[in-house]
Amino acid sequence: MKETIKRLQTLADRADKYNYPEDSNIGVRISDIRAVLEFYKSTIKESGLTEDEFNNGGYTDSELNCKSGCMGPCGQCKDEPPNAPDITPEWSSLDEKFKWVAIDPDGVEIAFIRKPQKLQKYMHGCNAWTGRNCQSTGRFIDMKGIDWAKTLSKRPAK
Repeated sequence: MKETIKRLQTLADRADKYNYPEDSNIGVRISDIRAVLEFYKSTIKESGLTEDEFNNGGYTDSELNCKSGCMGPCGQCKDEPPNAPDITPEWSSLDEKFKWVAIDPDGVEIAFIRKPQKLQKYMHGCNAWTGRNCQSTGRFIDMKGIDWAKTLSKRPAK
């Protein structure tokens, strides 16, 4: 293998020295090609990664294309980042009349009697506007990495 790498380096140096265009054809022995391919395959095998992961610096294609940008090797990402706080409403602590819960960008959790037509950016003032239709639950959620507009939850059926 050492000889193959040395030969390929010599060819690359010669191409640089004589300004060969990048699409130039040069003579490479079949044995050199096989040696390089065998080295490549053994390196991948030793790494314990798949070929895609190896070529992507250890990341899978799905991690590289992650919407949240975390690129972590967790594989948990779909629409929310890994290790996101649990935003499941604590239904048992809410009056039965509240059928919906949402969280605003500040992390204030609000319970609603009726499904809101549209979530407002700041809902925690809802008591002043609607009185009986909604109220703060008293919970505050760390909203880092969470899209508040996707937090509306309906009370599960019994």
